Amino acid sequence: MSRKRKNTNLKQGDDKVKRKLLCMMPELPKLFEKLTNRIERFDGSEPKTFIAEMERDCDAFARRLQGRRGRHVGRFLLFLLGRLAARAQTQARQQIREVIETTKRSAAEDERYSLILKLMRDADAKVPFASLIVFFLYADPKGMLVPQSVPIRLFKQAEEASGEARATLALEALAKTAEFLYKPYVQTVWVLSYVRQGKRPPQAPEFGDLVKVAHERLRDLPGLVERDVGWMRNSAVHNLPDYIPEEDSLWMWDRNHPRTKVRVDDLLEIAQRMYIISAATIQRVAQLYMLRDFFLNTGLFDMFVESTPYIFAGDEQRLAAVEREMSEYATSLLEPLENFFHLK
Repeated sequence: MSRKRKNTNLKQGDDKVKRKLLCMMPELPKLFEKLTNRIERFDGSEPKTFIAEMERDCDAFARRLQGRRGRHVGRFLLFLLGRLAARAQTQARQQIREVIETTKRSAAEDERYSLILKLMRDADAKVPFASLIVFFLYADPKGMLVPQSVPIRLFKQAEEASGEARATLALEALAKTAEFLYKPYVQTVWVLSYVRQGKRPPQAPEFGDLVKVAHERLRDLPGLVERDVGWMRNSAVHNLPDYIPEEDSLWMWDRNHPRTKVRVDDLLEIAQRMYIISAATIQRVAQLYMLRDFFLNTGLFDMFVESTPYIFAGDEQRLAAVEREMSEYATSLLEPLENFFHLK
């Protein structure tokens, strides 16, 4: 059969599956539309409410599928998964590569993503898969939503404000970004800066000193850590705003840094750079690393794909053997990391 004819048949089959799915679950498009509208309207001001409403919509849909119709849908989904498994051997690798490319393009929206990857690869060269700690820290999008949302509201308000009100919002945006997002980010790259030397990191210093030390240790990767964030954050948190109306600037200082005039535009730019790398870029890089470096390049993905036929064939014995093989292989991959950090 020619490739064109085969693709046509696959498309016709997929269209038939879609029509069957919509026939069994006519509420599905409405649910997707509702969820999409919620996402588009989300402005960061009510993250907990947003999560609760999304979960409520999905739970309500799930309840409507209970009973006889739910059993029919369940059987159809099993058929659908079996159909996908039948194609898995030839298409799965290409599909995950497409996901990886999409994730890479998202990460590359911030040119500093390559610096994070360079640091992670240097660390892995000393301790294989040490950079999984980045994924573990940033693997929960739901958990990240609240700390990501707080500064967003402040940035948006600053865009609409002017003068002293804008300056005050800029200070608050920098302080919240530093506390909720940038501090854990700097701690992460600080740890990796030791691992790439084959050293276990000591006890982390307080935020101001942490920024100084991390910036110094990562001088060969300029841009990963903002040098002035420590004292600026201290000024924003501990000092009353000292605004200069005629210059649209602020006096900023802490006990270890002299009074310095900072333009509000520059302050907002620094805060936004902090936000982008610590709220979005590192999370995307973590996803890219997990999918490409750990899941795909190690062969774990191929092992998973090869196991899918046993799920639908009901071959419990063979499936258990494959799962045991995957678990043992993954454990062997993680052993150097566990030994280095004394996790066992």
